[in-house]
Amino acid sequence: MSISFYKTVKKVGISEKDVLKTVQNTLSKLKVKNKDVSISFVGERLITSLNRKYRKKNKSTDVLSFSAQEGFGVEDDSDWGDIFICVPIVEKQAKKQKISFKEECLRMIIHGVLHLAGYDHITKKKEKEMFGLQEKILNKML
Repeated sequence: MSISFYKTVKKVGISEKDVLKTVQNTLSKLKVKNKDVSISFVGERLITSLNRKYRKKNKSTDVLSFSAQEGFGVEDDSDWGDIFICVPIVEKQAKKQKISFKEECLRMIIHGVLHLAGYDHITKKKEKEMFGLQEKILNKML
């Protein structure tokens, strides 16, 4: 398993060590082994572009996940996917909720990994399941 860390913004606001630990803990909770994940910390322009291109939504968002297992007949099943986290949006959300940037960022990392695992929040039932698991994993990290 490898976890790649990228950034297109000057300041991420969370250590690479905390990012890696969060991904590893989430994968462990999901009983997922031998998967490679990349996490990119980006600005609003890039996240908006990705959201527009792949989700047909012309607005910024906090986190996007792209499973490598969807679509293009992937031959390497160890590549699990890519997660993009928008630092300015996460900062705004943290301030609005009166929590630390680190806590909200960890939440978004977990959220992104859960999406790669196939979780979604399209229905109320699925939302409750996904967000419940997300918060359970987060609470063990804090």
